[in-house]
Amino acid sequence: MSPNYDAIIIGSGIGGLTCGAFLARGGMRVLVLEKHNRIGGYAHAFRRRGYVFESAIHSVPMAPTGLVRRLLGLLGVDNRLDIVEQNEMFRVMTPELEYMIPSRRDDIVHSLTESFPHERQNINRLMSEAKRFHDTIAAPLFTTESAPVFEDREFLSSFHNRSYQSFLNEIIQD
Repeated sequence: MSPNYDAIIIGSGIGGLTCGAFLARGGMRVLVLEKHNRIGGYAHAFRRRGYVFESAIHSVPMAPTGLVRRLLGLLGVDNRLDIVEQNEMFRVMTPELEYMIPSRRDDIVHSLTESFPHERQNINRLMSEAKRFHDTIAAPLFTTESAPVFEDREFLSSFHNRSYQSFLNEIIQD
């Protein structure tokens, strides 16, 4: 192993591995260091007594025009994936309720407004704000500038030091 590297990355989570892949694709010699016995950070699973446990990530949005697919395309590996469609993003189960959250935006809106018709306007506002947030963050990442420029800073700053719960409580009443 040569001690001469152009970049040394500490940590093999999604960010470290993605950064390393882009640097290596650009011709740099990259070393990724990891203290854990497995790479992937929150994106790895482990087995205990015959059961598989996910560390954190159980699903990755893979829409053809989405951020992850675009990044994988830039790395030239998007065509090497077997993408599994999911009908549901997750399921909420309590003693009183079982509720499935679909994986597609339009299906989420339909499902929520069907279950909570009195919240229709608020659900539409919530989804509109979520899309605006996504578009404000994701779009600048694919500009040709050396660093992304986030145009709607006032909108983004409204989320600074704020929990997702407080955001929801502001919009959703029930």
